[in-house]
Amino acid sequence: MALVIHDLEQGSDEWLRARSGIVTMSELEAILTPINVTAYQFGETFVEFAGGDDLAQSKLSDYLDLGEPVVLKSGENKGKLKSVRVSSDVPGLVWTSDDSSGMGSGAITYMYKLIGERVTGKPVESANTWQMQRGHELEPVARELYSMQTDNESVICGFMTNHDCGFSPDSLVGLDGISEIKTKEPHLQAALLFSNEIPSEHIAQVQGGLWISGREWCDFVSYCPGMPLFVKKVFRDESFIDNIAYRVNKFYTELDRRMKIIVNR
Repeated sequence: MALVIHDLEQGSDEWLRARSGIVTMSELEAILTPINVTAYQFGETFVEFAGGDDLAQSKLSDYLDLGEPVVLKSGENKGKLKSVRVSSDVPGLVWTSDDSSGMGSGAITYMYKLIGERVTGKPVESANTWQMQRGHELEPVARELYSMQTDNESVICGFMTNHDCGFSPDSLVGLDGISEIKTKEPHLQAALLFSNEIPSEHIAQVQGGLWISGREWCDFVSYCPGMPLFVKKVFRDESFIDNIAYRVNKFYTELDRRMKIIVNR
């Protein structure tokens, strides 16, 4: 699927319909969030077993090459394998989950939202919170301040689609860049200015936007009235983008499987 830029006003009915039923980069974090699982530790390697300690002990001989198991030396579980909570993205971890797809609850909830939109042909209405309203009102000010501070000319872009997904950049910058504008409360802006790092919850959206747009960099902008403007340039992370493509493809495969079951019922 080739890149298509749609001349739509963000928040309009047409914009909502264009986003309906497809993965958008503002929701990408739900798909990428790793599952927390219980694992057993063999040296430096973690292996998750469905079935608990007994099964893990019985399978020990199959994993001798992983190193010596870490065994609890005290307490009521003395002598059993050490059980730890880890994320599914830990190298060497073989994991399962309560859901057969291996996806987290946030991804499944989002999946059913998209299925509902595809079946009904109508976008699911989202709550218009005061934070969203505040961001909508302050974004033009932040965009103007960004242009003044960087001498970059911003071109508003309503919506773009690529890779069967959607993205609403806050602006296009030159031929190679985009901007992502956030508005923050004073205490959050203060923390951001001190750390000089993009908050982790925004990284997926930024890299996802670069994936959809095909552009090389994004200026992440954070604005709070009365405080310094935060601007941080982020370049494409091809490894991260490859993971996005893989996880989105897996998500769509599972969505199609579940949708067939739903409509056949």
